[in-house]
Amino acid sequence: MSADQSFLIAGVRTPFGRLNGRLAEYSGLDLGIMAIQELVRRYEVTRSSDGAIIAMVMQAGQTANPARAMMHRCGIGHVPATTLNSACPAGIDCIVDAARRITLGEGRLYLVGGIDSNSGTPTLQSRSAQPVSGVDHSLTCAVSGLSMAALADLTNTELGIARGAQDQWAQLSQTRAAAADFVSTGEIFPVLSQGTVFCRDEGIRPGSSLEKLAGLQPVAGKGGSVTAGNAPPIADGASVGLVGSLQVAEKMQATPLARIVS
Repeated sequence: MSADQSFLIAGVRTPFGRLNGRLAEYSGLDLGIMAIQELVRRYEVTRSSDGAIIAMVMQAGQTANPARAMMHRCGIGHVPATTLNSACPAGIDCIVDAARRITLGEGRLYLVGGIDSNSGTPTLQSRSAQPVSGVDHSLTCAVSGLSMAALADLTNTELGIARGAQDQWAQLSQTRAAAADFVSTGEIFPVLSQGTVFCRDEGIRPGSSLEKLAGLQPVAGKGGSVTAGNAPPIADGASVGLVGSLQVAEKMQATPLARIVS
């Protein structure tokens, strides 16, 4: 393999909480700090990262360049940090950007991640308009004025992805998630929430069925196919990881989770 190939070497995350659920007491910065601290605890080499690229969509009220603030509060403020916001694909974009930088010789190890607290998103008030939910504002396309659900409906129609196929995929996802133990694999680390230990994704619905999914109404109106059951939840949580070169992975004696091909 080429020395400039990139690998997802390691990752860790909080459990994901529902909107106004178990993690609502924490801000996006709080959740990100927890995840970064856990990554540093497990992998000391994180302190030597060439940069941090962290996604955050709900940035209102979270301070300028939240990635920089989180790294500083974790004691690794010497690592250059960038906050990336491209809405839904922002987390994947962080991995892509890190891999591109490694290929271009701009470093060998990057901290990447995605962090948000939808529960903590403030209501927005401008001088000439009515107050609007920060979540609704952030999940509305600035170009078309359509919601993410409405845009997804248009894309599904264009690609021929029917409602039934979406429901089947959602049911498979729920079944797999309910059967998985993300704590024993090391993916999730427990978080103290509401006075107790929280270590399981709150949005998993073990009792989900195709019949129940089929009975849900479309989010964006009649004729749509995206529902509360086959769309990703509006949630709170943080996930971070390390993207590095083969040389770094070998030095860490780590078995990468994935090789980034393109």
